[in-house]
Amino acid sequence: MKKAILIIVVLAVVGVLAYKFVGDRTPATNTNAVVANNSTAAPSAPAANTHAAVEPQKVFYLFHNPKDQDAECREIYAYADNVERDMTGRVKVLRPDVKAETALVEKYKVKVLPTIVITSADGTEQHRFEGEGEKVSAGIKDAVAKLKESK
Repeated sequence: MKKAILIIVVLAVVGVLAYKFVGDRTPATNTNAVVANNSTAAPSAPAANTHAAVEPQKVFYLFHNPKDQDAECREIYAYADNVERDMTGRVKVLRPDVKAETALVEKYKVKVLPTIVITSADGTEQHRFEGEGEKVSAGIKDAVAKLKESK
């Protein structure tokens, strides 16, 4: 009897660890998917350090679905990586979880993924880019260049 219980416990632990390492294997959603507004769920509090007011610097929010890995999305993600690498201390790059950080999604009225919102240190929206494509990428590129020029 003790061996059976031990085997069940070991299998349960192995199953939990396998799920954790393999992750959710659901198919990726459409890149331009509309963010669902679940009005029945209470908005969760944002994770620590997600507001620009915590530090006196601009914030580059990248609202996206990490499962979207097509070429255009990877290009947009690269802009965020470049800002994070090249402007440390001047611009903070945040990638909020749109399902968990509903307060930010509502605050910045995110309806389409990916959406990039660049804010001042006080949280005031300065630039917004929604979706993907050449026009969006060009706009992000220009905004990033302006961020690099500003002090």
